[in-house]
Amino acid sequence: MRDLQTGISHERVNRDGESKPANMVWAPVPSRDGSKIAYASGGGAAEPGYELRISPATGGDFRTVPLKLAGHSFFHPWDWSPDGRNLAGWVYIPAQNVWNLAVVDTQSGELRGPPSRRSQRCERGVFSPDGKQVAAACYVNENVNTPPNRDIVVFDVATGQES
Repeated sequence: MRDLQTGISHERVNRDGESKPANMVWAPVPSRDGSKIAYASGGGAAEPGYELRISPATGGDFRTVPLKLAGHSFFHPWDWSPDGRNLAGWVYIPAQNVWNLAVVDTQSGELRGPPSRRSQRCERGVFSPDGKQVAAACYVNENVNTPPNRDIVVFDVATGQES
């Protein structure tokens, strides 16, 4: 992390104060209050598989979110909910080779996502100000080269429905 006031860079993904950085770090997302950073980690020879981690913004020990991904291999965070409980992002589903819009509870690891494939290959979704919905730009049909190929998908976090 780079401090924009001082210009000094600080390592933030270590464990127990030791320099044990992740093999690969993906998609760092600071919380809205600036106290923590969520990121995907792993994917290389030193760290096979992927994890969703949360680290204090000041550095120190990270916490791994116990993702319940049955058949999913990777969660890529985009945005924190206003209350700091959930993360919006995409989850990669290898069996279908799609990246679907999803919301994960950062305490339980429960994953919620739209029931259809309409919301595949979404990009940079964000929570609404009240945290009840996530909006993202998504490919809306199987062949990404067939128009209309992109639309805004709104996912209702409570009901799991998309519009």
